[in-house]
Amino acid sequence: MIKTFFFTLVSSFLVPLIFSSVPCAAQNNSIDIFKPLTGKNWEGHFVNSEDSIYTHHIKWEYMPGFKAVKETKSVPDLGFEMETFYYFDWEKNHISYLSLVNKDMISTGYVIIENSNIILEGQTFFEGGSSEFKKSFELNDNGILIDKFYRKKEGSWVRGHLIEYE
Repeated sequence: MIKTFFFTLVSSFLVPLIFSSVPCAAQNNSIDIFKPLTGKNWEGHFVNSEDSIYTHHIKWEYMPGFKAVKETKSVPDLGFEMETFYYFDWEKNHISYLSLVNKDMISTGYVIIENSNIILEGQTFFEGGSSEFKKSFELNDNGILIDKFYRKKEGSWVRGHLIEYE
């Protein structure tokens, strides 16, 4: 009787705890982090750059079935186009991405969530080599989306661009 009571008591606390931790881990790595960015066509410009005249267009949309998010970015005046696909990689247990750029470049990597910021870490591959990079998206309280890009050069991180979207 005491063993049965003890087993029931322990199992009633431990079983829900064990099973609730699995969805929480998956939920923390969910592509739902992109939801605040979807449904809007964002337009932006380089900050403090002679190239600020070029308009950057970016939008995020859920793919059918809500299992992936597609980011489409273009800078028409420069002929730049990029599509990035974000998805939860069950094998690696994190959000991964694949970017295809019309400038003969491909990027792959993973996503980190830090203080509600979306941070991409990865590698860009191009003819003749590759380059390590970090990129972050931060949606501030004023509704401005801040895009910061860094690349690794000779072992140090160097800022590549800063774009603000509205």
